[in-house]
Amino acid sequence: MLLKEFQSEVYDEAELARFFENFDHHSDYFRDNYFNVMRYMVTKSPIFRASTYGGWGVVSKYADMRVVATDPVTFPNDNQARVVPAQPLPALIPPDVNPPEHTFYRQVLNPLFAPSAVRVQSTATTTNLCLSHVLVGGPFPVPTS
Repeated sequence: MLLKEFQSEVYDEAELARFFENFDHHSDYFRDNYFNVMRYMVTKSPIFRASTYGGWGVVSKYADMRVVATDPVTFPNDNQARVVPAQPLPALIPPDVNPPEHTFYRQVLNPLFAPSAVRVQSTATTTNLCLSHVLVGGPFPVPTS
């Protein structure tokens, strides 16, 4: 089994339920029982509010995450709390902004990451590359050999 050290041989549902009362993804229990925690989360508690670190939401299924990601009115992005516990971080644009700002940034950035743009960047040469070129937004060369 892959990463067997992270899965307890015993799946104790009562113990997992107690853990979820004070869910802490930084705890030793979470680390030591990672796969069992994930299995329990997806099957028994796919959406919940953790009380640790001042409270935060946990969503574990793709369909639910998609709803959260596409409904900025109900689930706004502007709290800049992508790290739990919250850290004083600058806004990460576009994920930390809501429409219409988010839409503006995506319209600007999407062409830069389109397959055709990435192909052009992947064929760029690595000769005469200097750090300042990368820092000011020049093509990011990828060796092709």
